[in-house]
Amino acid sequence: MIITDLLAFGLTWAQIASGLPMATDTRDPLEGINENDKRRAMRLADTNIGTGHDNFLCGITVHMTITATVKWWQQFQRYHFADIVSSQSTMHKLPDMLKNGTARFHADVDERIINIVKRMALEGASLEQLAYSCPMGLEITAAVTTNYRQLKTIYQQRKNHKLDEWKSFCQIMADGLPCSYLFTKVNEP
Repeated sequence: MIITDLLAFGLTWAQIASGLPMATDTRDPLEGINENDKRRAMRLADTNIGTGHDNFLCGITVHMTITATVKWWQQFQRYHFADIVSSQSTMHKLPDMLKNGTARFHADVDERIINIVKRMALEGASLEQLAYSCPMGLEITAAVTTNYRQLKTIYQQRKNHKLDEWKSFCQIMADGLPCSYLFTKVNEP
C-alpha cells in the first residue's frame, strides 16, 4: 500500500466549532484554538463511536491518494463517508497496463497467475476476460476524501485486521496526520 498527498484541512475550525453547543457567543477561528478548545476536542473525540458527541470530527477533512489492492478497495468501499474522487479505470486501462508492464500486484500474488493474465492481454483477450481473470491482488490508485470521524471508525475497526494493508493504512493515518490522537485514542486510558 502506498499513500501520498496526505492532507488535512479544518483542524482549527472544527475544534473551535466543537464548542458551539455550549456557547453563548461565537469567536473567529482566525484567533486560533486555545487550551479549552483542545481539552474539549479531546474529551469529545474520546466518546464512543455512534454517540454523536464526536460530530465535530466531520469538519476535519482528509485528502489522499491511495494505491492498494482490489481486495482492500472492496472492503474500503463499505465506509459511507469516504468518497473516491477519481480512480484508475481497469475497464479503460487494464489491457494496456498488463501489456506495457505498468500493472502492479501485491507481493503475495503468485507470479504464475500474473504471467497468465499478462499473456492473456498480449494474446488479445477481451476486456471482460481480463477483468474477471485478474487476481484481487491487482493494485489500483484512487484519490480519496474522508474525515477524522470516519477515520475514527476505520481505525477502531481495522487497526488489528488480518489483512496487512489495513494495519498499514491505520499506521500511516496515525503517523501522517496532525492531531491523530483525535481518532486513535478512543476510550484508551
